[in-house]
Amino acid sequence: MFVRDILIQMLESMNTNYQMRALVLQVFRTILKAPRVILEFFVNYDCQVSHLNIAQVIIELLCKIAQGKYARPEF
Repeated sequence: MFVRDILIQMLESMNTNYQMRALVLQVFRTILKAPRVILEFFVNYDCQVSHLNIAQVIIELLCKIAQGKYARPEF
């Protein structure tokens, strides 16, 4: 819940300032340093029919940021 409802929402929201987004990206960087974490997200959330595909959402969001798809000034 924390990842989905707090961290991802903060990155996607236009109301979040740059410093908070940078802090959220640092949190993701720290969390994803351990190679098993994204695998655990996938196994525990993405493989369940009733759950949100959290690993997919995280990877897609980070890819958009890395590719510059959030190029508008508010991002």
